[in-house]
Amino acid sequence: MSFNITTYTGLKIDLLNIKEKDINIEDIAHSISMIVRFNGHIKFFYSVGQHCIFVSEALKDNGMDIKMQLCGLLHDASEAYFQDIITPLKHSGLVDVYRQKEEEVFNTILQRFGIDIPTENEKKNIKSADKWMFLNENRVLRNIISDDPGYGFIFKPDIKEESYFSVEEKYVSFFNKLLRLYEQNR
Repeated sequence: MSFNITTYTGLKIDLLNIKEKDINIEDIAHSISMIVRFNGHIKFFYSVGQHCIFVSEALKDNGMDIKMQLCGLLHDASEAYFQDIITPLKHSGLVDVYRQKEEEVFNTILQRFGIDIPTENEKKNIKSADKWMFLNENRVLRNIISDDPGYGFIFKPDIKEESYFSVEEKYVSFFNKLLRLYEQNR
């Protein structure tokens, strides 16, 4: 059985053995800008790419450094190679091996771009920004209002429908800007 995929840019990748050389920001940006959030159960097209940009912006708005903003932007980048699994199933214990592989791919992506792997505390901050966006997305995209206090974030995203190619361009541009800043500050 083959576990190979061909990416948007034409790279051939063995999913069980992804290497740094297999990682390409254009593949990531293209793929996640075409993947819809909430398994498509929303009012309008809203991509994982848009979500990741907002997570990064929320971290910036909360005073987090460039590394954290990059990690927030890339926190779902593994979905370009391993499609996301909806949250209830992801936390059921049925897909633990899949989640472990997803984490390995995330770390490989960070290593490919020379970004330090986040500490446990940094991961918690990224997860908090991710959950903050989840609350906002639920409200706008699904009319689900939560009484959750919001994990200490005040960032107000402008959630709206955007074309995948617009999101793809924004994602690559934002990534390149943050990576340049990260490299300058190392």
